[in-house]
Amino acid sequence: MRDGRNPDGKVVTVQIAVDRIHDGHLGGVVTSADAEDKFGNNLLGSVIFCAAFLVSAFHAEDTDGVIEGVFVGGNSPYVVNWTDGGSVSGSQSNATDIHITDLPDGDYTVTVRDADGCEISADAAIHQLTQKVSLTADSQTKVYDGSELKSNIYSGGDNLESGDVIANVIFSDDSKITNAGVQTNHIESFQILRNGVDVTCRYDTAMIDGSLEVTKRQLTFTSADDEKVYDGTELVNHEVTVTGDGFAEEEGVTFLVTGTQTLVGNSNNTFTYALTDGTDADNYEISVVYGTLTVKENNTAIEISSASNHWTYDCETHTDETYTVKYGNSELASSDGKTFELPTGDKLTITNTAAGVKYYDASYNENNTFTYTLENAAQYTGAKNTVFGTLSIDKRAINFSANSAEKPYDGTALTDDGYTITNSSLATCDAIDHVTITGFQLNVGTSENVIGEVVIKQGNEDVTYNYDINTTKGVLTITPIDVDVTITKHGAEHNYDGTI
Repeated sequence: MRDGRNPDGKVVTVQIAVDRIHDGHLGGVVTSADAEDKFGNNLLGSVIFCAAFLVSAFHAEDTDGVIEGVFVGGNSPYVVNWTDGGSVSGSQSNATDIHITDLPDGDYTVTVRDADGCEISADAAIHQLTQKVSLTADSQTKVYDGSELKSNIYSGGDNLESGDVIANVIFSDDSKITNAGVQTNHIESFQILRNGVDVTCRYDTAMIDGSLEVTKRQLTFTSADDEKVYDGTELVNHEVTVTGDGFAEEEGVTFLVTGTQTLVGNSNNTFTYALTDGTDADNYEISVVYGTLTVKENNTAIEISSASNHWTYDCETHTDETYTVKYGNSELASSDGKTFELPTGDKLTITNTAAGVKYYDASYNENNTFTYTLENAAQYTGAKNTVFGTLSIDKRAINFSANSAEKPYDGTALTDDGYTITNSSLATCDAIDHVTITGFQLNVGTSENVIGEVVIKQGNEDVTYNYDINTTKGVLTITPIDVDVTITKHGAEHNYDGTI
């Protein structure tokens, strides 16, 4: 018969067993039906054919009921008779199976007789299904937790006749889900029982699928922010936090942080991650947030100083490449006097630019100049002070002593342009150009022999200004002479004794 619940007009075959029993009568039983065994019921030894009445676009007439069956046992040929007890009846001779079509709605009796005259009858009801009963499978959603999501809950089953109950609801084996996704929750079959007897065929039944959904766990991996003042070393922070739904039990992740920042500036605190064995990425919605590594400018003050020094004029050019470097309040050491390593590891290298000093100059000031280079100089924003020392030449002290001279008076002037250098010396590259001595003594007595001008040259260049010249006066002495003088006056004479 045609099943009104199947839109393709499926015909369900029911086998009627025909056989002799010990009292010579035939007994009929239902031996098989459709796969779900919904259309055959063994009621007190008789066979009831449940048929469906279907009206559809391609079955416009009311006479589309079908009764079908097959013969099991007995001896052919078979004769099939049917009647609704009224105006509808029919017969088939030499039948090989039961195939009665175009039957209107009604209650029929089907009788089968074999070649030996053995008969068996069965009732078949063809009625349009007017009571619709549907079951809706449960729908559930959960966040992935590694466990199976399954629900054999259903709703519906209303509109039943009094005393009828829903029973034997069977869900499909694949109506379950563990990993993230959506799975249909499908009811394969159910029965409607009346006093323990299956009367499902008397209802227009429907099964509505539910859904089982496992949503992904939401995770956010966030690496740490960190900062420091530039110190020449890498800034790293390997901390990564996991927020959100977290991992399901016995699942997890490992991180490899790769972010670094050494110079002034900032960059992402990058990292990679690897899910542990047994952790399926498809079950997680993962967001990655990189922290920021920030290196700030170093504002420590740096002071570079050159030495001050002075030398006595000696014809040589003098320099002094002695330097001091302070980093904050700390004085730095140097192995060669010119290269200094800061606590950051960066090197500060000094290059002398001072020409040096050779001659005396009263205007010398901060002339011990230099330049310097600093590795990664842009990382340092503190004051960088340069203090130039002063290199100078002191005048060379030299003493000229004028000669002293003495003679008896002879009426001529006594002079002496001789001199000596005492307690000092000329620089080796210099020479006396001339010394002017102005001493003069004519008469008996003494006078100073004075050095007036001293000129010292280095080649043709006057270098007298490089000397602090001191002079010592000499003494010029005219002594009286011892002579007899006779003075005659008016015929008298006597020796001159200084008086007249």
